[in-house]
Amino acid sequence: PGPGVGGHCIPYYPQFLLTQFATDAIIEGSAEYVQGAYAEQYLGQSTSDRDLPSDPGYAYFIGRYVEGERYVSARVDSVGEVVDLWETPPNTSEQILHGLAPRSEAPTPFAAVAATKHLASDATWKFDGASRIGEFGTMITLRTRLPGERARTAAAGWGNDRVVTFEHAGGNAFVWLTDWDTAADADEFEEATREFAAAPPADEAPRSNRRAPDLRFARIVWGDQAGAEIDVRRVGDEAVLVAIGPDRFRDAVAVTERDDIGFDVRIGPPE
Repeated sequence: PGPGVGGHCIPYYPQFLLTQFATDAIIEGSAEYVQGAYAEQYLGQSTSDRDLPSDPGYAYFIGRYVEGERYVSARVDSVGEVVDLWETPPNTSEQILHGLAPRSEAPTPFAAVAATKHLASDATWKFDGASRIGEFGTMITLRTRLPGERARTAAAGWGNDRVVTFEHAGGNAFVWLTDWDTAADADEFEEATREFAAAPPADEAPRSNRRAPDLRFARIVWGDQAGAEIDVRRVGDEAVLVAIGPDRFRDAVAVTERDDIGFDVRIGPPE
């Protein structure tokens, strides 16, 4: 367990966590790279760079192939070097997206402690888990309402994040805490997310969210977006909070920066 007393601690230890997207991107990217090299050498066929599809669920799924192949191509000069990538593989989507060496640009140490209080005698939001969606998940989220390049640029500079999920009466709401490499990166994400909040929702639900980093977050924020009203707050020099849910939930979100690391997240007034 990480720091925190009297709440649910959601720590992040970068030295122990290998993200699923980064793992899948190395697997699929290596296969795509080797297949392309074979086709070029023996069949005389060249492969062209692919763009991500607009559908967020499909884009997250196909991204491990598209971004994975780009990463492998940037890190090796020949098929024989592909196996070297497995000695020390990347562990974040940030490394995949920017062709960075494994273990470089490590996520900032980050934790959130979530607790709940009664909003009213008939309504209580309960902590219901947490996840990290990473730079790629951040980009895919923004792409549901913003142009692709705008979303990619705004997600760059990602330092870490936590999606803290709350539940009430079968519905979910979210506090998405993000940490950025610099204050300028946080400025750009904050501006883009305010544009995102003001933009109309997606016209149609995504084809599939089954490989999304957080299925409940994807269902509401990537999906039909019903109940995905959004507030954006600056909660630190390099930290931005996004509250997603009904008015009573968003109005009750209270965040306090911790002395050690991260934030306390409470639904209700600060203690």
